[in-house]
Amino acid sequence: MRRTVQVGAVWLALVATCAAGDLEQAGTLFDEMKFDQAMALVNQVLVRSDIGPDELVEAWRIKGLCLAAKGSRDEALRAFQILLSIRPGYKMDRGISPKVASAFYQAVAMAEKGIELAHSPPKVEGKLAGLELKVRLVSDPLGLVKGVRVRYQPEGGEEQALVSPAFGPATMSLSLPDDLPAGKLSYYVEALNDHGAALARIGEPFQMEPLGEAGSLTAKADPEPGQVEKNAVSGLAGDGLRDDGLRDDEPRVAAGEEWYETWWFWTAVGVVVVGGTVGGLAAGGVFSSGDAGGYEMGLRFDAP
Repeated sequence: MRRTVQVGAVWLALVATCAAGDLEQAGTLFDEMKFDQAMALVNQVLVRSDIGPDELVEAWRIKGLCLAAKGSRDEALRAFQILLSIRPGYKMDRGISPKVASAFYQAVAMAEKGIELAHSPPKVEGKLAGLELKVRLVSDPLGLVKGVRVRYQPEGGEEQALVSPAFGPATMSLSLPDDLPAGKLSYYVEALNDHGAALARIGEPFQMEPLGEAGSLTAKADPEPGQVEKNAVSGLAGDGLRDDGLRDDEPRVAAGEEWYETWWFWTAVGVVVVGGTVGGLAAGGVFSSGDAGGYEMGLRFDAP
């Protein structure tokens, strides 16, 4: 099984490398205040199908910051809402000026649950061929998930994939091929956007083998390393399971419980009017990595 796990790890590393160059260049362009050029590169990344949660989070971060710097606050807010749906516990670099990051803070205050997938590997009795895998989309507040994918690899074989459309919170069933070779199997479960990129991924990977014990893993969208919990399922499959094949007491990973210290401020105010223009941002040095440069912030209250 070590070889299978290694192949999966290599695949994830290659995916991460593919878009890394464009995102790094886009970040440099943002630092140089070349916002349109930075967004052009980011938009190229966002339509790719071979990227995962890490690349999507970074792309939406850069796009949101560029939009905020250009004064497109509503679009920036939307970008940050998507980011937080993928990674609910995300925290903005404190080196980013509040003038630019304020839309992110507002998105944090407005955020709902992020994308959440749940899956329990079934009890295997006999061969793996034709085995049904149930994947539950628990939460998708922004409607970003368009499909689920099981990316699997038989021991000693090549990686393959099963894909099913997904429409809102629901349980999808995907069946392994009838001609699947006997032996062990490792796999990941992913939630896909409309371009086929992975918004969320669970599994380290999952592992199954004929006559093996079932395991259970549930995770919220893209948990930080070390946050995924495993739970060994006691008893036979079907014992304590709902009709969707999942347990009522299966563990979940709380993503991002620690919110920004001032989230209540953004919730209470609702609308933040940030003064200044891009020229003012440059003059104040607010795009630097430090805290140089002051900022102005005002509140607007409509008369009753």
